[in-house]
Amino acid sequence: MSSSLNVHLAKAADLQFQQEINKELAAYIKGQKGVITVHYVDLTTNESYSYNGNNAASAASTLKLPQALYIMELADLG
Repeated sequence: MSSSLNVHLAKAADLQFQQEINKELAAYIKGQKGVITVHYVDLTTNESYSYNGNNAASAASTLKLPQALYIMELADLG
């Protein structure tokens, strides 16, 4: 298989995966109050995912940042 075909198939799989995730998230948050957005970035690969990323919302995740850093430190320590 050529490398350009592999890239095309990978992009199609990524699009299908994102569509499925969007569908599942929409079903999960249906009926919830407020504006719900999700944005994820893998800092190693720079891959990202966004759901309702164009909507402005409070950054609730920043409130969890100190806890997440502590948990990551504990995981590093085993």
